[in-house]
Amino acid sequence: MLSDQRLYPITLGLYTSLSRGAGDSDLYPLVITGSAVSVVPLIVMVLLLQRFWRADLLAGGLKG
Repeated sequence: MLSDQRLYPITLGLYTSLSRGAGDSDLYPLVITGSAVSVVPLIVMVLLLQRFWRADLLAGGLKG
């Protein structure tokens, strides 16, 4: 869908750069580091919103 590479998500950009240099083993540490960095915002959001999800699950599970 996206034709401009600047608009790619970080995971797709990492995959594209890895597939272009498939024989280059120097790219693997870069891709692993980029993958770890791309997961950090998700972990932060889960930790920040965990109390709201827990409260809603408890409220929905109670009768009355």
